Amino acid sequence: MPGIKRHALMLLLAAIAFPISLLSQSIDGLLRTGDEYYKNGDFNKAAESWKRALDADPKNKEVKQKLEKLYSQKYANDKGDYEEKISDLSLKKKSIMAGRTKEVTIDWDAVDGASKYLVQIKDSSGKMLVDTSVTENRISFPVSPGNYTIRVGAYNIFEKIGAWSEWTELKVVTPELSEAYSFRGATDHGLMCAAGYLYSFVFSDYSDIYESSPRGWLIKLEYPLVKVIPVENIPVVKNIRLEVECAQRYFTGRSSLQNIDTSLELNSVLFNIGYVSDFNFPVNYAIRFGGGVVRSIQSAKVEDPAIELSVASEITSTDPCYQFTASVIMDIGIPLFIEAGAGIFWVDYIGIDMKSISLFCLAGIHI
Repeated sequence: MPGIKRHALMLLLAAIAFPISLLSQSIDGLLRTGDEYYKNGDFNKAAESWKRALDADPKNKEVKQKLEKLYSQKYANDKGDYEEKISDLSLKKKSIMAGRTKEVTIDWDAVDGASKYLVQIKDSSGKMLVDTSVTENRISFPVSPGNYTIRVGAYNIFEKIGAWSEWTELKVVTPELSEAYSFRGATDHGLMCAAGYLYSFVFSDYSDIYESSPRGWLIKLEYPLVKVIPVENIPVVKNIRLEVECAQRYFTGRSSLQNIDTSLELNSVLFNIGYVSDFNFPVNYAIRFGGGVVRSIQSAKVEDPAIELSVASEITSTDPCYQFTASVIMDIGIPLFIEAGAGIFWVDYIGIDMKSISLFCLAGIHI
């Protein structure tokens, strides 16, 4: 009978020791696998292998030491690069329309290497409204109209925040509040139409024949590329406008020309490429260059006092034209704006370039 008890006790001890032995062998295998990855420079796989070993034995000091060493050597040394990635994180939506209370979705550019993100959102009083982690680069939350600030932290593989983004302002507005009332820059609006007055100073050889002209008008139709989704977040490109411009300049002959009554009418159509700033206040600047065609009508009437007879002639021509302009644009609080500036306009006219400087003042509307 005692022999049977001893035999049963030995079997019980063996049953307990066998899983422990297998567990020890499994942890050792994970440690060795992690060591091989570490030697080969594959730190992510090394960390994964050691974390599995730590999950199997949370009190294993050797595994903890290896992970801490890896973190110190790899991620602490690369902290600057990681922070640079997260600092470039920019919200894709900085102004959202919502009703009284509505669930809105915020998304941001993903950060390479981040296992998840910690999102924090405060209201205008500094109260923390959202403090939660998400696995994707977006979050949905209920919010009412108002001003908020948001920042995002990116976790590394050790479940630690590698770096934070800067606090970014977020504005939630009611549908009744037009985006035009917030002076966020002229390029934030859609199609634009403008018209106004044009004054031209004549240069080159034609200044001896024609006076500078106060008789001119200008019409423009503009479209900002910021409204095109593929380029809406690309710096510089999103500030570019495409324009179609129609203008008329009418010059009269100089009074010093005796017995000759001359005039020159220039009707031009140009296609412009413009750059418009997007300052966070109503005043912005714009520069443009473009080219097109001009239809010119040159008239002359010669008076012969001896016979009291007028001899009239007219020459028409279609020639290429070019221009460069700089201007200031000011939004005035509703979907209207005014623009004033100056530019150089020249025409390849009958073998001799006709050059002029134009001053213009326009009023326009955001459609």
